Amino acid sequence: TYDRELQDVFAVQDDIARSVAGELGARLSGARGTRLVRQPTRIVAAYELYLRGSDLTLLRSDSTARQGLEYFRQAIAMDSSYAAAWAGLARMYGRVGTSVHGPERARYFALSEQAVQKALALDDSLAEGHATLGAVRMRSFDFASAERHLTRSIALDPSRALTHQFLAFLHIWTGEPAEALRYAERALEIDPLSPTARAEHARALLGNGRCDEALAELEELAKLRPPLLRAAGIAAHCYARRGMWPAAVAVLRPQAGGGGPASLGHFGAVLARAGQREEALRIRATLLERWRRGAGDAFDLAVVDAGLGDRDQAFVWLERSIADRSLIGSPGHPGHLLIMGPLFDDLRRDPRFERLRERLGLQKR
Repeated sequence: TYDRELQDVFAVQDDIARSVAGELGARLSGARGTRLVRQPTRIVAAYELYLRGSDLTLLRSDSTARQGLEYFRQAIAMDSSYAAAWAGLARMYGRVGTSVHGPERARYFALSEQAVQKALALDDSLAEGHATLGAVRMRSFDFASAERHLTRSIALDPSRALTHQFLAFLHIWTGEPAEALRYAERALEIDPLSPTARAEHARALLGNGRCDEALAELEELAKLRPPLLRAAGIAAHCYARRGMWPAAVAVLRPQAGGGGPASLGHFGAVLARAGQREEALRIRATLLERWRRGAGDAFDLAVVDAGLGDRDQAFVWLERSIADRSLIGSPGHPGHLLIMGPLFDDLRRDPRFERLRERLGLQKR
């Protein structure tokens, strides 16, 4: 049995790995004493704090992100050489950064990069560290560097579904939908019960023009409580592609009721296209007021103005969204689907749009 003291947790993991490998008839390479499970820290309390922080990684709320920060900080205080805890801290700094605005966002994104660089300085073979640095690079629009680190992460640990999701997201941005679908399918194979993996698979299907399949994928996600916010946005894109603006309004209205700026911007745009211009203008006024007091993002106003047909203002806000990094935000952010979808049809015919893509390094590869 594996009934041992908690202090032996890493030895237990190693013994389990050996037992499973033995049952499968695997040949263990190297010396007999070689560990199959690397010991990340010698301090079990630090490891427990790391696990608590990691449990909060996928819970998308500001309070859980800040609690996660605290767990990772405590783990590092106990063991400053704990590379995985530094990578976890970097992830949470990035998460908090996507929920704040202006200088605060820039500060948290900088802290995220500093923490992940520390993680990789301690252990350059840490798959989690390279995946996190890939996400950091995407937020800075450095897609080539992001791809290198994400690919390295998969080489180090092919079983990380989230890294495959990040690569699917990256290839949607770089205009390679077939590659995006390949990575999204692999993420779903690795973790078929993951709501985010299923949503990213639907996003990749949509990127390949397979709206019927994407909507079928999203039907199950619509039943989740609390709902996965990105799922409604992806469904709305499918309806918009078909010119079904009232259906897009219907799927976004419950989400927009929560007042989140990203969902509100998308909602205002589809309202305008559905002929409900007055409500769209009220939403724009709300978003503008938030932006003026430092509580909103430029990209949300770009989306509403695109929906309202104000091309010049939409370009003004798009330029600002590069500066405040609200255009991409984080993996899972709807930016690319919006600017490459029907809401931005008029803008994409404008020479300014191609110049903007060139600035972001998004020329066709």
